[in-house]
Amino acid sequence: MLTENEAIVVKKGIEKGYDLDMLSAEFEVPIDELLKMKQEIFASKIEKPVILKKETSTDAKAPNEVETKPKVIAKFETSKWLQSNDSTRTSAIRKMEEIRQRYYQLFYLSSNNSGSMQLTKENTAEENAIIQDIIEKVKVQIEDLKKCEASKVKYQIKDIHLTLKKLQDLCLTVEQGKTLINLIEHENLSKVSMVRENFIREAFSRSRKMIFSKFANALSIAIRSTENIEELKALNRLIPSELVEKNNIILGPVKRSVYTKINNIQHKNILNNMGTNISSELFGLITDICSGSVEIENAQNVILDESN
Repeated sequence: MLTENEAIVVKKGIEKGYDLDMLSAEFEVPIDELLKMKQEIFASKIEKPVILKKETSTDAKAPNEVETKPKVIAKFETSKWLQSNDSTRTSAIRKMEEIRQRYYQLFYLSSNNSGSMQLTKENTAEENAIIQDIIEKVKVQIEDLKKCEASKVKYQIKDIHLTLKKLQDLCLTVEQGKTLINLIEHENLSKVSMVRENFIREAFSRSRKMIFSKFANALSIAIRSTENIEELKALNRLIPSELVEKNNIILGPVKRSVYTKINNIQHKNILNNMGTNISSELFGLITDICSGSVEIENAQNVILDESN
């Protein structure tokens, strides 16, 4: 049973949105009692309806005057979300997460062809053709930039930006993203610094950021879609450290996620193999240790052999 002071503390905690399970554990109160208390708190905060009463007059009522009933101005009810208990809301949140994961599975397609991983939105043949045309056009524009006169560099950079902008509503495969990354990192594009107009430099910077984001997105989904260490290592090689340094905000989390997943899988494999890859000599040593009849010299030899 809660003391008066404890009840005040618990009510304040509920009002601030503290987790009911933690409050239940700390104050040893059944969760059902806390849920009831929570409903009472929210119910007490609901604004009471305002009732306007007909003004009374000292004068006598007219013979045909009809007495009107009080008029209710407003009526408030607690929302179903507030009335629902914590388990219901937790279930709803879990359901939303399942829908989100299902969305990724339906929206993206992962396949493995000729030893290379592809991860792409299910683009139509026409959309894939558009992407390829854009890539080829950007290649030509970057090559032309090399022999471009200084006075015309800004126009060429603007054209490259407008070409890349056409990719805004398209999803790229990992390979397409890597190809475009190589293009926007081309040495010819160092001429962007020659452009005096800030709005052109900023526009190209936005296009560059968009390509990095699309590439990172494709990599992230590819990482989530495989448990194969060799495929993960292949994805890791697509984002070398020098590339991450150029855009750490976007590519840094992707690099860390692939490292983490590789390490987790390797650790899991080690744990799974611990019980199956034990030699007969090591098993015998373990048995001797358990029985208390181990020979030190023999144990040292077994351990030395196993370490080699």
